[in-house]
Amino acid sequence: MLERLPLSGNGKLDRRALAPVEPPKARAGRPRDSVEQRLLMIWSSILDQDVTSPDADFFELGGQSLRAIRLMAQINNAFGCRLPMSAVFTARTVEAMAALVRQGEVQDSNLVPLRAAREPQGAAPIFCVQPGGGNTLSY
Repeated sequence: MLERLPLSGNGKLDRRALAPVEPPKARAGRPRDSVEQRLLMIWSSILDQDVTSPDADFFELGGQSLRAIRLMAQINNAFGCRLPMSAVFTARTVEAMAALVRQGEVQDSNLVPLRAAREPQGAAPIFCVQPGGGNTLSY
């Protein structure tokens, strides 16, 4: 945690002065069933790295909006389900996504939590109003 970001002489962020950040490692876990195993293979393909833990977080592993679109398309095709795009935000781990896949069709919600319950206690919730089409990808 930094007290403040390092700035260059002209007041812009000095990226070279920042220490390199290592992505957090997911705790070691094994897939519980074939659903989690298939999801791990899909995530590995989308993220261009070997994802082996069901506790791995999509966004902490480098996931972003374009990869999220590809991820949800591949999951829906592989399992024949209709998970909404918001599922990638509400089920950020393979384990959580597998639970949604097992459940089948999930109703999309206009309310997508951006700060999960596992965040530090006392942290303020964040709410965003979706634009006209009701698409969560803008966030």
